[in-house]
Amino acid sequence: MFKKSIVSRWERVADKGFSPKEIIKKLQKSNSASQNDFPFGLLENSFIDLRGLDLSGIDIRKMKFEKIDFSYSRICSIWAEEASFKDLVFDRVDFSNFIDRGNSFRKVFFIDCKFYDAG
Repeated sequence: MFKKSIVSRWERVADKGFSPKEIIKKLQKSNSASQNDFPFGLLENSFIDLRGLDLSGIDIRKMKFEKIDFSYSRICSIWAEEASFKDLVFDRVDFSNFIDRGNSFRKVFFIDCKFYDAG
């Protein structure tokens, strides 16, 4: 039940400027992004709450991801190249067909994730 509500909340905000592509645009300018740039603000640990977000099919190049909780998200069929991932939580995330090229991962927690055909 919890996962379903976390995932479905994105449907309610997608037409308010919070589609997956809009979220990526906001993250690209992360030096000036604030908690108000994201629909669910910050969690108690000061991580941006992007739990349940479906980023499938969106390519990631030379981006910086820091202090974000992506739990219950779908990050499938993505080409990630020269991106920096630091202080992140991936709890029960689906990484099927995730292509990793030259990325750096520091202080990243992967908990019970799915990596079918990832590489």
